[in-house]
Amino acid sequence: MSRMITTQLGIEIKAYRTRHNLNQIQFGKLCGVTRATVHRWEMEAARPSVAALMRLSEILDEPLGDLFDKSGKSAV
Repeated sequence: MSRMITTQLGIEIKAYRTRHNLNQIQFGKLCGVTRATVHRWEMEAARPSVAALMRLSEILDEPLGDLFDKSGKSAV
């Protein structure tokens, strides 16, 4: 089940990034991570830390809860 959450979350991160017209390098700089880290998040190879998720919420001006539905799975 955790793999499914990661998969969905990666899709959402990429959708928010592209919606804000940011490439992975720009997004990484805003988040304080490398382009490779952003790529790993989007490709389901790694999960953002809680601190990174909170920062993403601030950067994208999106409520953190919008990444997840009530069942704990990310919303797509």
